Amino acid sequence: MAPVQRRKAKAYLLAMIAIPLLLPSAVTAQVRELAKADGGIVYGTDRFSVTVRTTGTVANVKCGQTLLFPFISLYTNPHSTENGAAVRACQAESPGLGDRALEVRVTLADSKAIIEIRRECSHPKVYNNAPLWSLEETIIVEPSGKLCVTYDCLFHRITRWSGLASVCAGAMPAFKEQTFRALVPGGYLSGVIPAGLPNRNDTVGLWDLTLQSTAGPVRLTFDNPGRVTLDDWTQYLAISTALPSLPHGGLYTYRGQHERFGFTIQLPVTP
Repeated sequence: MAPVQRRKAKAYLLAMIAIPLLLPSAVTAQVRELAKADGGIVYGTDRFSVTVRTTGTVANVKCGQTLLFPFISLYTNPHSTENGAAVRACQAESPGLGDRALEVRVTLADSKAIIEIRRECSHPKVYNNAPLWSLEETIIVEPSGKLCVTYDCLFHRITRWSGLASVCAGAMPAFKEQTFRALVPGGYLSGVIPAGLPNRNDTVGLWDLTLQSTAGPVRLTFDNPGRVTLDDWTQYLAISTALPSLPHGGLYTYRGQHERFGFTIQLPVTP
């Protein structure tokens, strides 16, 4: 090949290599702030979105226009020191996890969003609204459609609990009549949602769950498998993950006790 022809061939090859770099589909997506709405900030890309509210509740998790998870929220049931009865304290409701101010830090770096929320949690009917526990919640949103939620809990007082769990509320229209596959100690569980959902005794130790949806497969993995349950809440497919040390009958926590749990959701986001 003549020198001129070699130069032309080299230029053509370089042009072919450069073309994909200029195409939008080949540009690495970055998680960014999309909007301020619904009492929080919407993060995501052109393919999915996640709302993080000021309470720490995650809401309106969408893949494209498909609503997959209307909310992800902590549900707690400490026992009143006034009469001994369990009281409800839901992150998304009033009085929620208490009336103390939150510390929120948002970092947009390395193509992802990291939201860190710190707060002192209390209830007006437990120890006269004194701080019961400290919560550090970390939410990581990655451009691949991966959503990581972690709860770090440090308890300050002897407290009896009937429940302390995070509920991932799947939108039933997206999951109804779809199949699921769950990895548990000893094998797999599978079935159709909601009729074939397993009972809570069968899901002890569940650590990997794949749900088919109208938007594609959704995978959940649990950081510290303990109590994971799947329940039909009519409008929602409720996926609950509780403190690993929390038995079905409840538990006591003590001053200085630390617990950590969380999960990762992989949305059906195509590259």
